[in-house]
Parts: sequence; structure tokens; C-alpha cells
Amino acid sequence: MALLLRTNPIPAHQVHPYIRIILLVTLLNCGMTILFFSRLIFFPNLSTPHIPLDSITSSVNHVLRPLASRPDITKSCVEGHRETLASGYTIEVKCNMYRQGVMYDQVSSHSECAAICESLDIDICSYHPPSKRCVVSSLHGRDVPRDGVYYMIKVTENDTEDVDSFDHGDPFEESPAREKDDCLDRLEAELEHCRSETIPSPPLCGVQGIAIHGRIDIIKVTGVDACKAICLANPSCQAYSASDDPGDWCYIFDRPHGGLTTNYYRHLHTYDRDC
Repeated sequence: MALLLRTNPIPAHQVHPYIRIILLVTLLNCGMTILFFSRLIFFPNLSTPHIPLDSITSSVNHVLRPLASRPDITKSCVEGHRETLASGYTIEVKCNMYRQGVMYDQVSSHSECAAICESLDIDICSYHPPSKRCVVSSLHGRDVPRDGVYYMIKVTENDTEDVDSFDHGDPFEESPAREKDDCLDRLEAELEHCRSETIPSPPLCGVQGIAIHGRIDIIKVTGVDACKAICLANPSCQAYSASDDPGDWCYIFDRPHGGLTTNYYRHLHTYDRDC
């Protein structure tokens, strides 16, 4: 038993080569680990990288600058904006949607996209500036929301009304009371001036015949003076027809006769009220 437990040291030249390699690698790993932790403990300054913060900030800004300088398509798109191309093709722009259709790559601008639509006789096309893609709408394409897209519609001649012909003022704005009063005063003054310049026509007296229009009464009296008295007593009477023949009639009218009489009753004469 004592012989079995007894061990004798094996000479190094008799150790298997693979075992020697494994032992060597293990020793190297242990040495590297000891050096690493001793540097952290005894030389802490060496563990801090000597890279200035400004350099790091500058590098980050350099990387992010192209992203930050990318144009904001949502802000640059103006809803309802109209633009006429050199060919005379007019479009109206809507924002943040497109109509499904055929896609074209490497289109440099929305104007070039609109020119493609014009050449194909298509009324609606869409342009996405970041990807430089143009979508020419198909007949049954649906409108799809998408940020940053120009949605361009062809404007026909019927739609291009002359907006300058409209009154752009507020049609419901109330005029100040003072302006209304001044306008009314001016109109009343002009009316009075016109009335003052109007020269009344002289009354027509003794025109042969009977008046035609506006007869309101007929009375049997004798003489022109008696008929005139009846006319003056009636506020509605403006003219009368009478004669001096005994037993004749007096005709009362509610308007001046103006010289218009009939060829009948030539024995009568017609007078305005003021005769």
C-alpha cells in the first residue's frame, strides 16, 4: 500500500508537449491579468484616455451635421401653392400624401416630376425630395398619407380664374356710423339741389277737347267757372274739362292733362288745376 501511494517527480523533459503548451498559455494569461489590475491600482492616471472632450464633440458634430442640415420638407411644402412650369403647365401643391402609381427614381426636383406627368398626360403626381422619387398616379390609385411628399395636381384653364377680379375686402365689414351719416347727408343735399333746379312746367289752360287719362268724376254744371270751383274744392283734382254751354258736364281728373285731349267733344276745353 505504501508503495502505491508513493509518487516520484517526473522530469520536465518527459512531460507531454501538449501539456507543456497548455501550462505555458495558462501562465501567460495569469501574467497579463496581474499586469492589467496592477496598472489600475498603482497607476490610475494611465487608465484614463487622453482624448480631449472638445475633439469628441467636434467629431460627433461632424457626423451629425449632414443629418441636421437636411431640409424640413414638411415646413417647405406650402398647401395650395400654385406654380407654372416653363412649358405653361400649372400645378397646385398639397402636402404629406401621395397617390399610388408608377415610381421613377433619380428625379432631381418636383418640377421635373411634374414635367414627367405632363409628358404622360397625367393629372396627379407625387414627389419625395429626400429619396428623389417621383410617383405618377395610376387610374385606380389610392391617396396614401406620407410625410414629406409633394402631391401635385394639374390645374386646368377653368380652375385658373382671375382672382384679381374679385373684391378681396371683407364683404361683411360694417361701415362706421359716421360714414353712413355723411353719405346720407350728401345724398339729401344732392336731391335738394336737383329739386331746386327743376322748373315746373306752366299749367295748360283751355286746350280744346277733353282730357284722356285719370277721370275720377263727372258732374252736370253750367260754365267753366263752376267746374273750376268744383275742382279746387277736391284735393284730388288736378285738371278739369268743361264748357260754357248750358246743361253741359264738368269732368274731373286726378292728373294734369299735359295737352293730351281727344278729338271728341271739341266744344269742351281742358284746364289744369292752377289755371
